[in-house]
Amino acid sequence: FNKLLRHRAIDNIKMNRNGPILLFVFDKRKVEIDLAFPSTKGGKLEQDQVVSFSGNIEKGKETYWTSRILLMSIEDSLGGRNLPIILKFIEGALTMLDSWKWKDRRVQQKIPYPLMQDDNIEVTAYLGPNVTMVQHGASGQSYVYKEYCYHLRERSSVLLSLIEIEQSDKRKPPSSGLLTQLGSPYADWKVYVGPFGISVLCYPMLEGSSYKPSVAGWAQILGMVRKMHEIDYVHGDLLPRNVLFGAHSNGYLIDFDLSRKIGASYVSGYNNEDFTEYRHRDARAGHKMRKEHDIHSLREMS
Repeated sequence: FNKLLRHRAIDNIKMNRNGPILLFVFDKRKVEIDLAFPSTKGGKLEQDQVVSFSGNIEKGKETYWTSRILLMSIEDSLGGRNLPIILKFIEGALTMLDSWKWKDRRVQQKIPYPLMQDDNIEVTAYLGPNVTMVQHGASGQSYVYKEYCYHLRERSSVLLSLIEIEQSDKRKPPSSGLLTQLGSPYADWKVYVGPFGISVLCYPMLEGSSYKPSVAGWAQILGMVRKMHEIDYVHGDLLPRNVLFGAHSNGYLIDFDLSRKIGASYVSGYNNEDFTEYRHRDARAGHKMRKEHDIHSLREMS
């Protein structure tokens, strides 16, 4: 930990608290943002040592560990457009942090997408850290925008990682080949490039319930799984919450984030323990994905 982070003394900023702070560096060419944690005067934290202001102030300077989380050029037009987006994101994150002060819960904040509302798009709800519901004004149709963002967990030309995620562990939107294979309504699902190169899956909202099954709906779901297996894909996450039964006895598969080709490994964070009644015993983190795992889950669900 001491080797990963820079150690620096900063003029006394009179924060009157021991929490992390954001450091901003602006000039005509670039913007840098560092995440800074209070440290000790010596720059290292021993096992039982507690950071306090009396222990980290020396000669009017406070001592911090710092890790750069963003470095972006603003010399070109792209940087100029990105800067207000970044500041809006930080403003929202800080507002959320302040409202949850002293509460014991994790805080997660995303760069919103779509970035701006216009006459044709209205944001109707933000659901969790990566899903946005929008309504298109011209048609009145509701759409889901699902972001696959790993800010601070992967390197890019703009954002620097704090904890780098393995590429094999990243959730990914379904491939165009898989969507084409599944046919309607999935052929209308599109993947766009969102802020800072993240993938954004957009699709018309599917109306229905996961807990009002029908025989005809199950038949359609079984057919979709068969189509996936025909091109050597495993869904990998077949649970009641990931099937949907709509009007006219339609059935749908949803949430393809963990879908992979047969023989790929389940991601390191794959949750078997909480869903043992539906998961195959060999469907575990690091194990190979197999068609029979999907079939087992479908049998248990039905």
